[in-house]
Amino acid sequence: MTKPQELLPEGDPLAIFNQHYKKMDELYHRYAKAKGLSDAGLWLLYSLCLSKGPITQRALADEWHYPPQTFHSALQNLVKNGLITLAPLEGNRKNKAVLLTESGDELMKTVILPLIHAERQAISRLSRQDQQLLLHLMGQYVTLLEEAIAPLSQENRKKESALSKSADKTDDAPSP
Repeated sequence: MTKPQELLPEGDPLAIFNQHYKKMDELYHRYAKAKGLSDAGLWLLYSLCLSKGPITQRALADEWHYPPQTFHSALQNLVKNGLITLAPLEGNRKNKAVLLTESGDELMKTVILPLIHAERQAISRLSRQDQQLLLHLMGQYVTLLEEAIAPLSQENRKKESALSKSADKTDDAPSP
């Protein structure tokens, strides 16, 4: 059996990439925590800052690839803290528009805009060519990883289904 160290030896590009990814994730996490926000709350507000108008709950969750429950919890927390409101959309009572309150708009100016400024400052230190290369390679890697992981997810669903059917048969068996 292959040991994890053999799969990702020190200096391996995949190990280094994953370490950089986790470091970047940690930077955002620490920033959110320092500002009293959850990670999902930070990205929700970030997205509202970038949106050109009303945006729905579903669009926000899809945009940031968070599970619906995680995003719903973040939304409810921001509503509870008076930073956003949820407004029904005309003709669609189920999906609501997410709108900033006055307090939310103030938080946007003091928390999200400085973060975006810091990101722009960091990326502007790369040459235009390096910026384009970074975005191209990241997009390409995500697509390739998605293709590589998809069959694994299907395998897991098949195994879970088989286990579920097996458990159902056990449940149906007469007890001694």
